[in-house]
Amino acid sequence: MSPEELDRIAGASGAEIPADLGERLGNAVLAAAAAEDGRSARRTRFGYAAGAVTAVALASLAIVLSLPHAPKDTFDDPLLAYAELEKTFSYISSKVDRGLDIAAVAEPAIEKTTGAINNTINKKSK
Repeated sequence: MSPEELDRIAGASGAEIPADLGERLGNAVLAAAAAEDGRSARRTRFGYAAGAVTAVALASLAIVLSLPHAPKDTFDDPLLAYAELEKTFSYISSKVDRGLDIAAVAEPAIEKTTGAINNTINKKSK
C-alpha cells in the first residue's frame, strides 16, 4: 500500500478496532510460528521477544489506523523528542527483559509438560 492510501484509510471514520485485536494478532503470529517449526513449547528467548515485538507492532498499527486525524506534534525541539523516544524505548526494553526472564524460568516446566504429553500421545499411537 502506498502512504497516501494508508492516510486515506486512517482518515476514514467508522472503522472500529476490536479491543483485543493486538492480543489476537499476537496469538495468531505465535500459532503460525509454532505450526511451522512444530515446537510451540520450546520457544527460545528470541522467539518470545519476536512474538512480543510483533504483537506490539500490530497493536500500534491498529491504533494508528484508528486515529481520525494526524497526531499533533508535542515537541518543538527535535532533540527533546528524540530523547523522549529513547527513554520510552528503554522503558519498553526493560519490561520485555523482565518478561523474558519470567519465560526463561517457566521454560523447564513447559518442556517437562510437553514431554509428558508427547509420551502419552506416543503410547496411544502404538
